Amino acid sequence: MTAVLFSVNLAGNPAMRAREFAKVPRKTIVGTSLRAVAPSGQYYNAKLIDPSANRWSFRPEIGVAVPDASARQAQPPSQPTPGAASSPAQAAVEQAEPRAVGVPVIVRGREVFRIYGPVGGFMAAERAESVARRLERIASDQSIRPRDLTVEHRETSSDFILRGEIVGTVTDDDAVLAGKPRREVADQLLVTIRRVIEDTRAEFSARALAIGAATSAAATLVFVLLAGTVVRVSRRVLDQLAERRERRTGSLRIQRVELLSVERWHALLAGGVRLVRAAAFVALTGAWIEVALNALPWTRPYARVTLIWLEAPLAFLWNGALAIVPNLFYLAIITFAATGLLRLIRLVFDGIKRGAIRFAGFDPEWADSTYSLVRVLVVAHVRTDKNEIVSIPNGVVLTGAIVNYTKLAAAHGTILHTSVTIGYDAPWRQVHDLLLTAARRIDLVRADPKPFVLQTSLDDSYVSYQINVYTDRPERMLDIYSWLHASIQDAFNEAGVEIMSPSYAALRDGNSTTIPKAHRPAGYDAPGFRVEARPPRQG
Repeated sequence: MTAVLFSVNLAGNPAMRAREFAKVPRKTIVGTSLRAVAPSGQYYNAKLIDPSANRWSFRPEIGVAVPDASARQAQPPSQPTPGAASSPAQAAVEQAEPRAVGVPVIVRGREVFRIYGPVGGFMAAERAESVARRLERIASDQSIRPRDLTVEHRETSSDFILRGEIVGTVTDDDAVLAGKPRREVADQLLVTIRRVIEDTRAEFSARALAIGAATSAAATLVFVLLAGTVVRVSRRVLDQLAERRERRTGSLRIQRVELLSVERWHALLAGGVRLVRAAAFVALTGAWIEVALNALPWTRPYARVTLIWLEAPLAFLWNGALAIVPNLFYLAIITFAATGLLRLIRLVFDGIKRGAIRFAGFDPEWADSTYSLVRVLVVAHVRTDKNEIVSIPNGVVLTGAIVNYTKLAAAHGTILHTSVTIGYDAPWRQVHDLLLTAARRIDLVRADPKPFVLQTSLDDSYVSYQINVYTDRPERMLDIYSWLHASIQDAFNEAGVEIMSPSYAALRDGNSTTIPKAHRPAGYDAPGFRVEARPPRQG
């Protein structure tokens, strides 16, 4: 392939080599460039390794960099300044953010070395993936000897040669970003690649496979034993906690003040035991993956991926916990300040009650009631669905029950229910079917778990039926109730069943049914009055 680079500096220092760039005082750089790669040279589809790209590629670049004096002073003097790349735009980008981390080349689940910069139209990640595939193919080809791979140092690059063909290249840009001379980088890579080939082949020897299989089996056995021990110990501790709870012992107290009830305290302890058990399982699983999967060459690539999957959520949880710590300090300070203030106020009013503190016109008998009023001066403001602002004293919030509709909604669904009363003349199975049909017509009602009907009472003139539905959108509760009531009316009217809510009494003779005209049978007429003639009694 042939690469052509067109570049120009719009502002700042001109393009120069790495050694020159490191000595020149830094200025703000604005540059642009265009790199074009043509598919020149020979390309063989049947070849295992082919240095040609066989494709056109174009990469425009533009970069702006502002010099940072502190960053330059922190850089070792012996290391050339990143930025003396092959284009001014690339130099500007690298000056702003040096790519010293590189992209790892992973062979059989192990990092071999890192690639730091692009070559032609290949970015660093593409080069790393391509090199990893080539190394695995070379290692699996038993006809290739490690010493067949050599390196030839040229004026601007160092090429790796295998049986007369170029299989890899180290450029000056790679050396600059690695912070070492190009020849040294290439020679070290040659030694590393040869060792990777030898180690990979040694891993598939009979002796290595036997040792790996034995190690994996031993690790699995140890994992099973330790996991069983964790389960038995945790069950024993949970059983002991359950026994103490049944005996009503073990509440958290300070002298005569019960801070936590027996049930709550033991629930917290049981939750802590389960949390420790889960953490132990995670640690054992990670150790088993590290040892058992890495012991065999076939499973080693999956060990790295699995550990990354395991570490990512744990790192997320850990970082989230660390992020909460500052907020916990704020809450602790606020709680401490509020508690201290209330205790100080309590001391003042106790002194007033005992007569130790006196205020003109303030009777000591008012101390307790006034203290209760002071405690609820701070109120909570809540906006209802009707855009009404309701003020709730803190004392009511602390002592009253709070219903949470959303905590279990996503996992289990919140149950909403409404009642309807139907006369005894309607078969109860038909009523159940109509209520379930009405519930299934609502979009925000979950199909699983299914809605269900309860008969809650048998009253004087009707039966009370309760339809229960699951939803994961409790914030739309008012809409769901409205749609459900309308759907119930439609379903019952369509079936010709009258709703007797809350109660209904009518003289049927001469009166029309309460079902809307649209749902009445064709040719319906109101019944007339019935008159029954009886002969007079004799005697």
